[in-house]
Amino acid sequence: MKLNHLSKLARNGFRENINIYGIGLPRTGTNSLAGALNKLGINGENYCVLHNHKQEWNPCQHNNDSNDNDNPFIQYKFYIENNAYQDIEQFVDEKLSESMDTKFILTHRANKELWTKSVKKIEKKLNHNYAALNIPDPALYKKQVFNYFKANNILDNLLILDLFQQHEDDTKLWIDIGNFLGIDIDILRQQNNNINVEAFPHINMSVNAN
Repeated sequence: MKLNHLSKLARNGFRENINIYGIGLPRTGTNSLAGALNKLGINGENYCVLHNHKQEWNPCQHNNDSNDNDNPFIQYKFYIENNAYQDIEQFVDEKLSESMDTKFILTHRANKELWTKSVKKIEKKLNHNYAALNIPDPALYKKQVFNYFKANNILDNLLILDLFQQHEDDTKLWIDIGNFLGIDIDILRQQNNNINVEAFPHINMSVNAN
């Protein structure tokens, strides 16, 4: 495992703010990702282009009474923006221009049929026509994102998660996120009772998932 960035900063008595951006398409588990990051003690916000609604995840309710120093994720903040696909390359460039430590998490849904069904169900429920949003094919979008990060030698800044395929293995999801952010989840679980990582928050993980 990589030496985590926070440990290096802590030795200097300094904590740098690091932003995490969720760049998955709508209905790929973006709301579940927000819930998972929040369970780790990370505050942030989740914007859904389908609902045109932003949800604040602040403060972390389970961590209200704990000391900030108990939380190794305190320097992070997340922004889930499932409209980032509209100009993903410019979006990534802008965020990295602010800090090369910026992290990006792409939630992906491999089953296009179920993803399409999920979008159509919300479209019907809200009586909206989402054609104007030009939401791309999930597989093509994943390929575009991966290729762009690879071409620019920034793959270390990207994590791709399929919350649907990995639904049966919550432990792997937590470990993948922990490794990406430079924190050992097992040690975190043992040392900090204020952070609950026993169950991954699969919010509406069905045809209705965000």
